[in-house]
This record gives sequence, structure tokens and C-alpha cells, in this order.
Amino acid sequence: MASKIRNLFLCKICILSAASYAASLSVPLTIVNGTSANVSDYPYVALLRIQDYPSCGATFISNTTLLTAAHCVQTVDSQSLTIQVGSSVTSENSSEIIQVQSKIPHDLFCSDAQCIDYDIAVVTIVSAPQNFDVVPVKLNEDRDEAGTLGTVLGWGYDGANEGELHKLEVPIKDNAECSEVYYSDVNFSERMMCAGGQGGDYCWGDSGGPLTVGDVLVGIAAWSSGCGEDNKPGVYVNVSKFRSWIQEHTGI
Repeated sequence: MASKIRNLFLCKICILSAASYAASLSVPLTIVNGTSANVSDYPYVALLRIQDYPSCGATFISNTTLLTAAHCVQTVDSQSLTIQVGSSVTSENSSEIIQVQSKIPHDLFCSDAQCIDYDIAVVTIVSAPQNFDVVPVKLNEDRDEAGTLGTVLGWGYDGANEGELHKLEVPIKDNAECSEVYYSDVNFSERMMCAGGQGGDYCWGDSGGPLTVGDVLVGIAAWSSGCGEDNKPGVYVNVSKFRSWIQEHTGI
């Protein structure tokens, strides 16, 4: 199973940067068992594009600062990154595309199968959106959200390269339960959390997107052993464990 998780994680990275591969997909790879969502109802969510290709989710924590997963941006130049806002579909017709000014992946990010950890990055855009009213999320401080329902959002892929924003409510798991599920595969750390595992999950192209409880960001989609497999919850960056790091790099 360790190799399965490793291969899936590396495959996510591969898909993020390889438009030709994603375009060849013949089945939907968006949030599993999710429902369509209107971006206006979630004015903190954004789409990260790599070389103009829809790639990951991101979350506004200020009008010009976003959080995403480190694996979404680590190997990509800032000049190749843009943020799309204001549209529920990945087509650019009704959206605003803004150039990324800088990106800061966590310097301890590790993509090895045994330590998929510190998967968080700060992205700064050159200017605030002009045609979309962003409402930044609040950041989880140190509350234990286990047992509550969170909402995960993402555009994912659909083979035709015109993904639609989807949402899904997922139960947040206790970390002891997460660790038990993945104990033989990865070193499940306190910087991780998991949610779902009952047939619904995020999938390729949803990485980096938000897991929220109300208007509070509690997690960032990172990795899983599959897309919506029963008893295999999706794993997220535990935002509360990175408050000092976020503060250091953003002032927020």
C-alpha cells in the first residue's frame, strides 16, 4: 500500500504539470460524490493555474494572499502560475485571471511516501481581484474539529478540461483514527488531519483546495490512497499547526 500512496501522490504532481495527460482522461476526476457549487457562495476559493492549465485549488486568507499545497507549486516558476477567481467553471469567459507574484512552499515539505508532510505553501498575487468580491477565510487557531462536518471544494478535472466547482460535506476524523488507517503507509503526523472515508473525497485537481468549517479554514487538501474509497479518508494539512509559519510569511 505504501507504493500505492506514493504512486498516487507522484501521479497527482504529474497530472498537475502535464496538460496532455489530463486532457487524455476519459472519466471525471473531480470531487467524488460532490454536488455543484456556486463560487459566489464561497468567496474565498480560487483556482490555481499552471501555464494557463487548471491545476489545484487555493484559498484566500487576504485579498492578495492565498494558501495552497506545497506540491502544487514547489517545482513551478512563479511566472507560470496564475490565480483564477469569479467563475464556477474553469473556462475563462466569466472569470478574472491574476498573475502570481511569489510563492513560498514550506522548506520542510517532503514528498517521500514515508513523510508526505509540511505540504503547505503561501501564494501572493500581483493585485487584488477587481471584478470579484473576495471574502478571506479565518484561520483555525487550535480548535479540535474532530466529529464535525467540514466542506471540501474543488474544480477537479473532467476530461474535457472544463471542470465545474463541486462541494462535499465530509466528517472530520480524530487523528488517532487517521493514524490507525495509514500507520503502515506513512508517518502520520500532528500536522495532518483527515476527513471523509465514506465514499466521498476530493480527487486529482482538487489538491490545495480548502476544507472549511463555516468560514474557518481547518485543512488544505493534500493526499489520499484513492478517490473516495470507503474507509480511506482524504488527508489534509492541519492549518492550526502552521499558524506561526503563516504569520511569519504573511503577517496574517
